[in-house]
Amino acid sequence: MRADSWVREAQRESSLVDALYKARNLISMHNGITVRCDGEEWALDFGQELEAIDAALKTAGIDVARFRQ
Repeated sequence: MRADSWVREAQRESSLVDALYKARNLISMHNGITVRCDGEEWALDFGQELEAIDAALKTAGIDVARFRQ
């Protein structure tokens, strides 16, 4: 692999990891929030989405253990 190809690939991967971090942060802020609408009430549960993001980050070599503190 040429050096410039490697650098471009690393930049793409870095952008993807950054986007996953941002998505995880925003989703985790809203996870468990109680929603009220038309007299009904329920809690938002984004557990599956957070697990999917954690799996993607783990695949990218990121230690996700610190997120579960």
